[in-house]
Amino acid sequence: MWRIALGAALFCLVVLPPLLHFAAQADWPSSLRIGAWSGFGVGAVLMLFWGADRAMNWVFRKLSGLGKKPLTQAQRSEALARMAATLDAIEAEMRQIGYWQNDPPDLQALVARGEIRSDLDAPSFELWLQCIFLPNARAMVREDRLPPSSSVGVMAMRQYDYHSYVEEALALMRLLQRFDDQANAYVGHDPLNPTSA
Repeated sequence: MWRIALGAALFCLVVLPPLLHFAAQADWPSSLRIGAWSGFGVGAVLMLFWGADRAMNWVFRKLSGLGKKPLTQAQRSEALARMAATLDAIEAEMRQIGYWQNDPPDLQALVARGEIRSDLDAPSFELWLQCIFLPNARAMVREDRLPPSSSVGVMAMRQYDYHSYVEEALALMRLLQRFDDQANAYVGHDPLNPTSA
């Protein structure tokens, strides 16, 4: 944020004096003085807003966390079972719409060699879901070691409802978003406030 404030201040300092001098016929010392004070003011106001936003976020996080209690072992087990069921539903939906391959390539080996680092490196998003996401997510749920956040639903939205609209994949996209919601709720991650976890 300080870069934006500095940029706005420099913009006022560089642009305002010539405008005032040539358009408003002001003398150079007055134009420079107005530009400097305007730059300082704009930068200070932006930093003030940024500070207030950070303070409000901190207060909101503290207040919203007041009533939260750690999950009991039974609640944890139930939440993990729901996530496992969602992963099974994702596989079933992929099979139903023809997105599942019976003899897929060994993408895990490519991941181990560093040839695949994300879904964008895989031959297709569907193969990435089948060969990398589902096995890894199942292992993490089974071992109760979920990552700090999950965003596979956003990845699916980009794939099926952003660059192009793929109607047959909409149910799959909703299931992937459901997994995100379940996983993020379990680890305490709020996608709208990434610093909450």
